[in-house]
Parts: sequence; C-alpha cells; structure tokens
Amino acid sequence: MRAVIAVALAAACGGASHPAPPPAFDAKQLAAALGGLVAEMAAAVKSAGDDCPRMVDELGAVLERGRGRLVEARAAQQDPDRAKQLTGELRAYDPAFARKGEAIGGMLGICYSQHPELQDRIKRVVDSIPTL
Repeated sequence: MRAVIAVALAAACGGASHPAPPPAFDAKQLAAALGGLVAEMAAAVKSAGDDCPRMVDELGAVLERGRGRLVEARAAQQDPDRAKQLTGELRAYDPAFARKGEAIGGMLGICYSQHPELQDRIKRVVDSIPTL
C-alpha cells in the first residue's frame, strides 16, 4: 500500500524535481545596483566630512547592505565574458562612476594615513569593494 501511495505521489508531483535554473546574467541591472551602491558610498563620505571613524562605519554599513550585489559582481569577475559585459555597462551607466570611486578612495587614503587606529577597518572596507 505504501509503495502505491509513493508512486501516486511521485506521479502527481511530476516525478523527480529539478532545481530551477539560475537566473540569466543581467549586466545592466547589476551595473545599476553597483552604481547605486557607489552613490551611497559617495554620499556617506560626503556626509561624514573629516570624521574618519564615522565615514568608515557608514561605508561598512553601505557595503553590508550591498553584500549580495557585491558577491554577484565578484562572481561575474570570474567569467571573462560577464566581466566584460559588466565593465561596459558600468561605463555606460554613470559617467561620474570613476570620479566617485576616486573621491571615495582619496578620502579613505587620507583617513588611513591620519588614523593608524583605523587602518585595519579601512583595509576591510577596501577589500570588500570589487574592482572591475
């Protein structure tokens, strides 16, 4: 009787289930999300002014919120075709993208040199940012 029920359930459920295929890679959508993340980071740097501990905390919080997209960007970096697509979309997405990144990096550099007690935290923030 149990065997009949198991066969009936398997037939009703369509037999063996197959995992859903992963979603297609959407470089444009990922670039928009990363652009938003960079804009948030730039806003955090601007609002913190010269308060380096606050800036590092705020950048860390922004990166934590964007962790899923950062993981996705790192995975894209491992595939030359996807990395090329994403880099192209990033260039087209926001012409100020590079300038924002340079401003963020510049402020982190200043804080790194002026606050030795923050150096480990700054390294963690910088290491969590993918480079494309």
